[in-house]
Amino acid sequence: MTENSALIPPRYQENQSVSFLGGAGRIRDCHFIKGTWDYIVEMEFGQADRGRLGDETAVLLPESELEPRIC
Repeated sequence: MTENSALIPPRYQENQSVSFLGGAGRIRDCHFIKGTWDYIVEMEFGQADRGRLGDETAVLLPESELEPRIC
């Protein structure tokens, strides 16, 4: 966490379910980069079958692309 990141807390927590254009998943980690939070999201099994190398796929997304998911 950088000095400036303390001023802007992350909107999402680790293991929180989120959705985004193209899928849904869980937050695995976050990083404060260039004034915004970016999140590593592990997609749920069974989504985005095309182009997938294994059972799990993680994507890096900015906070603005995510929405909380209500299960």
